[in-house]
Amino acid sequence: MLHEYSPATVGGEINLWYEAVKHNHRELAVQLKDKVSGMLEQMLPDHKVVTFYQLVSFKHDKFLDERWLNLPYYSNAPQPTDEMDCLLDFFSYYLHAESLMESKDYRNAFKYFSRAEDMINEIDDPAERAEFFFRFGRACYSLHLYGEAHLQLTKALTLYEQQYGYERAQASCKIYLSDVENWLGETNRASQLINEVLRVEENLGDLKPRVLGVSGLHAMKSMNYEEALKHFERAISDDEYATTIDGVQSKILLAVTYFFLEQDHHARLLLNHAEYEAKANNYENLLAICLILRGLHDYKDHTYVEEGLKLLSEPGLERVYYDTTVFISRYYEDLGQLDYALYFLKKTVNLKLMHPQLTLT
Repeated sequence: MLHEYSPATVGGEINLWYEAVKHNHRELAVQLKDKVSGMLEQMLPDHKVVTFYQLVSFKHDKFLDERWLNLPYYSNAPQPTDEMDCLLDFFSYYLHAESLMESKDYRNAFKYFSRAEDMINEIDDPAERAEFFFRFGRACYSLHLYGEAHLQLTKALTLYEQQYGYERAQASCKIYLSDVENWLGETNRASQLINEVLRVEENLGDLKPRVLGVSGLHAMKSMNYEEALKHFERAISDDEYATTIDGVQSKILLAVTYFFLEQDHHARLLLNHAEYEAKANNYENLLAICLILRGLHDYKDHTYVEEGLKLLSEPGLERVYYDTTVFISRYYEDLGQLDYALYFLKKTVNLKLMHPQLTLT
């Protein structure tokens, strides 16, 4: 069967249906139920969305006074309880937050995750609770709320470690946590987390190249360029990963590593590949970084650097802009061009004043 709809998309439609039922919009509720039922048949499997569907179905048919026991998707529907409305509201907030995450509306996603968290006690399954905390942590991470991200991801990791068979989920938590620790200045803890993941790399499956990419970044930040080179090269040797946004980023970072090692020929070849993939896949922020690197290393012209930074000035890219201006300032400082170094450092400081949660790594 062709899966045309993501769980977040279907969850968003179920939310509209639920609102129609709650506010007694009878005709709209019937229309939305028919629409959602068709979408559900073409959705990537997701038990949370199916559970939410079952709960809203029960509420809908109670609202319409219909017989429901023998209808599709209802055979496992929960019996009416005093907690059902709270459970419905939990899934409503949770899946609406997921839908907002998919559309990159991180601020509103955070708001709805917070509402759902107030009702997390309605969920008995520890693995379900862990998944919620993990997804909430990712939303906080996307908003650069690293303290809150650390709290949520730590809760997720603790719960996953208490369950059997969740090694991959633990690894995902540790990858995000390592980056959060870096941003909080805990570089030793960040490296420890990544090393823990690498020790079980044979169990990581398609997550392995991403772990290697993150490990390469940690080595690069520690100025251990030979080690970074090994990790990045292993990461991008995975053909499927190499064309993803993380994979193209790893190629760019590998190019930078080669520049640091004064192997400019290899660096430019990789930059060409990264630029091609970024254009083909419309990774605009990575194209901007490629342009900046061209300005620094090929054209030796800071107007290209300015143009690249302008492309990184969009909302949601504050962290990338911040990291990049720090890198550019240090690059010019190393060349002894202190006027340019100060000029770009001022951009870093101005952004820091607007976004105090951004931390120098």
